[in-house]
Amino acid sequence: KSAAAVAQMGKNTFGSVFAEFELHTRWLSDVRMRRHLSGESVFSYRELGEEDFPVSVFPILPRSSNDVQTLAPWLRTHMEVGLALLESKRQRPRTPILVLCDEYLQYGDKVNAILKGAATLREAGVKLWLFSQTWPGLVSALGEQAALSLQGCSALEFFGTDNDTAAKIAQMAGKFSHKRGGGWRGGTALPEVLDVITTAEAEVELRKSSPIKYVFPTTSGPMRIKRVAYRPMITDEGIRYDGLPLAGHYDERLSQYEYRHRTA
Repeated sequence: KSAAAVAQMGKNTFGSVFAEFELHTRWLSDVRMRRHLSGESVFSYRELGEEDFPVSVFPILPRSSNDVQTLAPWLRTHMEVGLALLESKRQRPRTPILVLCDEYLQYGDKVNAILKGAATLREAGVKLWLFSQTWPGLVSALGEQAALSLQGCSALEFFGTDNDTAAKIAQMAGKFSHKRGGGWRGGTALPEVLDVITTAEAEVELRKSSPIKYVFPTTSGPMRIKRVAYRPMITDEGIRYDGLPLAGHYDERLSQYEYRHRTA
């Protein structure tokens, strides 16, 4: 029926439809993508979660913003197919599968497997870590309902925030009341309602150079946590991380290459 409707379109209308189709499938004509999609696969997403043969997958897009937009459909294809296979596995993995999406809003706002399946993925033993620059950006990309659904089935972590995100933190932290006045001089103590934390306080404490983060779990109260590293370090942004007593549990060469840290 849909094909017949397209066939009956006039020349001008069909041309616009074809142009839109070509725009959104142009990434398939890339030589690297053709080789990637038509070549023999050496793994299956079904292998994720197998205890005897652990597998990790790292789909990485180029840093160029133009390449990210061009190749985002390729990454979304991996996410849709991979998450669908993980959700359909008959045996839930003993060790949960972690799906970590950095800069999620550059490509993930159209991944239905996450937008519509966050709760069912959790039941399948799949945990999602979605990184977004700001809370308003997440709402703008996903919509209010989808953003709230993610908030309802996971924990939210905030660090290095801006003013708009700090306002969201203050709203989530809620309010408390206490009585003001009275005392030994007599008089009536009047109830006063205050923010647990104000927008300004959240913005200052969670500034980009601070190692503090706030965590809002769904099953317990909010937490204020200090972030640490394997060893003491200071990043280029000025964040100082205290080290843990875990000497030998990190790769010294990889740390120097990846983080370019300065020893505190």
